[in-house]
Amino acid sequence: MVSALGELARTPGMVLRIERASIHDGPGIRTVVFLKGCPLACQWCSTPESQSPLPQTGLDQQVYGRVMTAHEVVDEVLKDEVFYFHSGGGVTVSGGEPLAQSAFTAAVLRGTKEHGIHTAIETTLFGSRPNVARVLAWTDHLLVDIKHVEDAEHRRWTGVANSAILENLRAVAASDFAGTITARVPLLPGVNDDDLNLFRTALICKEIPQLDQLELLPYHRLGRAAYRNLGLDYALDALEPPSAAHLADRLEYLNNAVPEVKTVLAR
Repeated sequence: MVSALGELARTPGMVLRIERASIHDGPGIRTVVFLKGCPLACQWCSTPESQSPLPQTGLDQQVYGRVMTAHEVVDEVLKDEVFYFHSGGGVTVSGGEPLAQSAFTAAVLRGTKEHGIHTAIETTLFGSRPNVARVLAWTDHLLVDIKHVEDAEHRRWTGVANSAILENLRAVAASDFAGTITARVPLLPGVNDDDLNLFRTALICKEIPQLDQLELLPYHRLGRAAYRNLGLDYALDALEPPSAAHLADRLEYLNNAVPEVKTVLAR
């Protein structure tokens, strides 16, 4: 039972899927609620089925997306409550983009937080300032992607400008947000792994007092099957994932260039 939520508990949202026992989406063991709908169209997106805000049916007749209420989602999250407290985990709302369904995201986070469960969101921070504030009011940990600091390149690879993203990140950093922030760079060879982009990214992170670390997320092609199932072309099919040696080099560069920012390879 979700307490003190009233009408918010009945707020509907478009949910892609709910995954349990994740260790890659925030601290501890987590349940991840993936939403549908994202204003970005990243060419490397590993979950193309999350981009449209509407339900979709794949060539194999798999249905992507269903309407759930915040109450229903919280009930699902509570089924794994014992694992959160033993591992320091909790719930993470991911996407798609959680800010695109800010009322629903806030209701889910509030409902779980009222049960003492740690909350996190994975976001691009592409959204209005009120939507950011609505969601962060119930968020303990923010995982935010910084895909490219150069606006023209950001537009080229994601389809949108980065001005709102960077402005929101700076606003959160300057606010009274009491949670922690993990910044992340999805590292793509020849796209955003050059010295200048990484250096400028680390300098932005240096100005975030809530930052715990900057993570490098190695590019992979695990989402190609989903593109095929949706009848979509995968734009970066020829791009090879970075080698272990290249990742080590990029990590060493950042730790030497901006040692004040703890930079790690994602688990």
